[in-house]
Amino acid sequence: MVGRTGQSNRRSQDRRSGFGLVELLVVVALITVLVGIILPVTVQSRNRARSAACVSNLRQISGALMAYNQDWDDKLPSLNGTPFAGSSSSSQYPDGSSATELALVLSGYVKSHGIYRCGNDIGAAEYGFASSDGSVFSHTGSSYLPWSSARTGLYGVALNGVRPSSLTMASGYCLVRDYGSDWHGYRIRSGLDVESTTVANAAFADSHTAAVRMLCIRISDREYACCASERTDAVFISGGSGDVQAELSGRRRIETATSGQQRLLLSLSGTISGGGVTNRVDHMFTFGSETKMDAALRQVVAWIDGFAAR
Repeated sequence: MVGRTGQSNRRSQDRRSGFGLVELLVVVALITVLVGIILPVTVQSRNRARSAACVSNLRQISGALMAYNQDWDDKLPSLNGTPFAGSSSSSQYPDGSSATELALVLSGYVKSHGIYRCGNDIGAAEYGFASSDGSVFSHTGSSYLPWSSARTGLYGVALNGVRPSSLTMASGYCLVRDYGSDWHGYRIRSGLDVESTTVANAAFADSHTAAVRMLCIRISDREYACCASERTDAVFISGGSGDVQAELSGRRRIETATSGQQRLLLSLSGTISGGGVTNRVDHMFTFGSETKMDAALRQVVAWIDGFAAR
C-alpha cells in the first residue's frame, strides 16, 4: 500500500514538473516577441556602423581627389566610362565602370584599396549589377560611383574635368556616392504609416561628406536613380537594366510664362540606349509650378523608359 502511494506521488510530481502544451506555446510566443524586438535593433546598429565606415571611406576618397586636384591644376579627372557594367574595364575588373577608371586614376593617392568597399554593398540594379551576382565592388573594384561623365549637350551639368573652385555652391555638387541608392536607407513614421527613404552617402565638391536623398523608380524590371540637389538646381538621372541604359543631367527652374503663370522646367541632356541603339538627348520638360519634384521626376523617368523601349 505504501509502495503504491509512493509511486502515485512520484507520478504527480512528474506531471507537475513537466511543461504542458499551453506553457510551451507561451514560451515560444515570448521568444518570438523578443526576437522581433531585438533583431531589428541589431540590424539597425550594424547598418549604422557600416554607414559610419562608409562615410569614413568617402572622406579618404575625397581627400585623394583634392590631392589629385592640387597636382593637376585644380581640375577633376576626366572620366571616359559610364556608371554601367562593362563600360570601362581593367584586367582585374572586366565588368568595370567609371568607378574602375577613377580608382585607377587615384591609385597613387590612396594607401589601401579597401576604402573603396562599402559594407552594405549588395549590388546596384539601377546600373546593371544585380544582387544575385555579388557586390558592385567585386565587378568594378569600387562601391562608389563618381560624378556623371555623360555628354552635357545643351543642358547637362559639366563636372568632368571641371575645377571645383569654379563651381557656385560647390557644397551642392556630389562628386562620389554609393552605387546603390538603398544601401543606407531608413524608415520614418508618418502617422500610422511607415515610409522608406533612400539615401546615399556622398562626398561633395567642397570636400564635405553627407547623405544625399535619392529617388528610386522601378518600371517593369528596370530601375532608375534620381538625385535633385537640395543646395543647387542640378538634377541627375541614370539607370535602366540590360540593354536599356540612361544617363542624363541638367537643371530645374521656375519660369514665368507669357501668360503670367509660373511653371517648373526640367532641362536635361545625356544619352538613352535601348535595343542596341544609343540616342543623344536634349529635352525640356514642363510642369505646373505646384508640381512636386518627386512627381516631376517620375514623369520624366516614364518618358525615358518609353523612349528607350521604342
